[in-house]
Amino acid sequence: ENDALATKLRKVFASRDTDLSGVSFVYSSQRAQKSLLPLTEEQRQKPEEFGNVANFRLRVLPVLGTQPAIAGVALATQTLLELGIGRHFCPRPAPAPRRALVDKLLEQLRKTEGGSRS
Repeated sequence: ENDALATKLRKVFASRDTDLSGVSFVYSSQRAQKSLLPLTEEQRQKPEEFGNVANFRLRVLPVLGTQPAIAGVALATQTLLELGIGRHFCPRPAPAPRRALVDKLLEQLRKTEGGSRS
């Protein structure tokens, strides 16, 4: 429900009677904070000329590129666990950090990064 792309893929696989019971998935329980950019009139008229992948919603690919590096860490962790390297892992949802904490950490990072440059 939090991931529009995953929801779409589930519907596509369900319509094709594809069994996904043996497939592991990594996902985020965090709700999307931004939506896709609206299509231009030209894009609405000729969507096939603007997509990178057939039958794939325009402007989805750039959104995927902004996923945080932690997603890669989650994928690597899950892969190692599937290979039997490591202990059982059961992630729990975490509350989103408060805005004041994010601002404080960002300011500390800016000071650290600014102070280390010559």
